[in-house]
Amino acid sequence: CALPILQFASFCILPFCSFHRVKRIYYMQQQSNQDPNNRNPPKSIHPNNNTSDSNVFHMKRRGNRNLHEKGGGGMGSAGHASASSATYRGTTTRHEFGSFSNNMHRSEYQFNLVRKCITLTFCLLVVAYGCIRVTRGPLGIPRSGSSIKVNFDIQGPLSPNELKELNTQLSNANVDEILRWAHDQFPNKLVQLTSFGPTGMVVLHKLYQLGILSDVPVVTIDTLHLFPETYSFMNDVGARYKAMKLSVYSPNGFYDRPEFDEHYSSNLWKTNPDKYAYLSKLEPMERAMEDMRPSALLTGRRKTQGGEREKLTIVEVDNLDNRRFKINPLVEWTYDDVWSYIRKHKIPYNPLHDRGYKSIGDVMTTVPIDPNADERSGRFVGLNKTECGMHSHLEKIHKMKEEAEKNNYEFITPTLECTYCEEADATNFDEIVLNAKRDILVEFYSPYCSGCQEMAPIYDKIAFALHSLYEKITVVRFDITENEIPQSGKDVGMEVEVTPSLYLVQHSTPSIEVALFEGGHDFGSIMEWLELKTSYITPSAIQA
Repeated sequence: CALPILQFASFCILPFCSFHRVKRIYYMQQQSNQDPNNRNPPKSIHPNNNTSDSNVFHMKRRGNRNLHEKGGGGMGSAGHASASSATYRGTTTRHEFGSFSNNMHRSEYQFNLVRKCITLTFCLLVVAYGCIRVTRGPLGIPRSGSSIKVNFDIQGPLSPNELKELNTQLSNANVDEILRWAHDQFPNKLVQLTSFGPTGMVVLHKLYQLGILSDVPVVTIDTLHLFPETYSFMNDVGARYKAMKLSVYSPNGFYDRPEFDEHYSSNLWKTNPDKYAYLSKLEPMERAMEDMRPSALLTGRRKTQGGEREKLTIVEVDNLDNRRFKINPLVEWTYDDVWSYIRKHKIPYNPLHDRGYKSIGDVMTTVPIDPNADERSGRFVGLNKTECGMHSHLEKIHKMKEEAEKNNYEFITPTLECTYCEEADATNFDEIVLNAKRDILVEFYSPYCSGCQEMAPIYDKIAFALHSLYEKITVVRFDITENEIPQSGKDVGMEVEVTPSLYLVQHSTPSIEVALFEGGHDFGSIMEWLELKTSYITPSAIQA
């Protein structure tokens, strides 16, 4: 209650009083200057001279004596009149000096009073500004106190129904409200995970506007293979947002790209993309999470980025640790929304975006694309992926399960839906895949693989399109998380180094032919490949 009163007094009343006091003094001085009895006092009695009352007395006597002499030695009527006049002028002169001196003292007093008022006003302004910064952000936005009401307190993993209810309650909130809620819900346990792309910069700027940037540590992964422009831009961001607490994690034991490439080979990213992804991205991320131990991660992911992200919700469970949440405040924003906000608020962005790069990663796997192309289509070129390729190996999955059992919480496996897919495992692989009387399109995947999650809705679409050709080709999935590829599959050439991996198994000839798909993981590319490999898959034969 005191803060608004202090603000009102500081910004309105005191400056007005000071202005009114200065205006009054100026008006009084003007009146004094316009007084005909106070024009240029005689030099002999100017306030700066040391003229005493005795000097004035002698001046009057001299005036009387001179007039007496001029009057012929007598004091006639003229002499009396002149003497009286001279005495009057002397008295008047002394009165003028006294009036001027009093005005000067009064002006000095008033000036000192104004100076004190201005000083007090300035001090109160400083105090008010300090109060504002304590209770509000830099732009006057309240620091916390979200208006979003959640009916249950998050203390650990949520059941699917609880998570759904939470997202329902947050569905009508704007970005600021979601960020305030996250800040209040996870005090000292909220971390922003960003690569300083456009969406990450929007979230960063929002945190700054809300005055909570200093409360939310920022984590970024340096693969040691980023663009020079990216490194320079990161330095610029740090200089602009001084409240940002940035932690940079890079491959363990390495400090620059030449050192990393010399140890692992400069082509590791291409010859063994999974190993490269683990060393340069996943392992540093695991270290960051171990150091920070956050309860929730802020991301800039959006539905309009396509793939599996089309099913994003505001709050989701982190696939790598089901005790941790991912919060996506920009989930409903479009690509144009992001850039409109950036331009409106003059938020800095990576200069590579002006050169045709919509999404920016490593130098060797990122290319500029057409303005109308999907924003992530320029990423992971040559890797047969549309995601970072970070997936959990079996050892990591088993370790997570053991930890879940040890701490008595439910281990939740992500569900990747595919309505028209048949599920194969180690027990029925030969029957469904190798001994079938029709062609088989089989995907080897892991539900914990982010690339597989991106691929899931695309593969579901392919299965639906080929469902009308079920007698000629069947779409199958094989989860390598729980099952190892049988030796019979390896004997015919099925080796999985990257997930997701697509194989076409054709039984039209006496011997089995197995072909690995090496194109981009989008619907059009896969369907074109199938048309080339078969004679029965045509645009007119498949379901729309």
